[in-house]
Amino acid sequence: MKRILISLIALGLASCDQAPKTVSQTPQAMQATKPIEYTDARVRLAPNGMDMTAGYLTVKNNSDKPIEIIGASTDIADHIELHTHIKTNDGMMSMQQVEKFDVPAKGNFELAPNGAHLMIFGVKPNLKEGDAAKITLKIKDNPDLIVDAKLVANPNIEIDGMKKDGNNKAEHSH
Repeated sequence: MKRILISLIALGLASCDQAPKTVSQTPQAMQATKPIEYTDARVRLAPNGMDMTAGYLTVKNNSDKPIEIIGASTDIADHIELHTHIKTNDGMMSMQQVEKFDVPAKGNFELAPNGAHLMIFGVKPNLKEGDAAKITLKIKDNPDLIVDAKLVANPNIEIDGMKKDGNNKAEHSH
């Protein structure tokens, strides 16, 4: 009987020694309270042996204040610039480097083809579909956001003299 009583007391003391987990300490709750998150991160393979390509993702700002993405770097290339497409005076679309991307408070900012994107220069050779790229987004007045992106097929890669466009149509390239 003494052994059982001592065991129960020891078990009770051991359980008192640990602080109870609050809801905010669970992995799910910690994930939900991150001020900045991302989804759908991908980098297109560089077309036709070129050393530049583009990266895309959606950045989600869970905080009550807008944030600014002011730069980026990666382990698969020399450098990254922030770019967007703008309509010129003659109605044509043109790619242009920008100083920052603004992510609204409690909002999303999408980097996508034909819009805002990461222009990646000096891409390492011999990368293939499915490889991983680590991208670091520099956030003004916040910690960097580390992004794990997958390398994906580029819809504009030329194969045997035929150029495949984003709609999977083949055209002769000149």
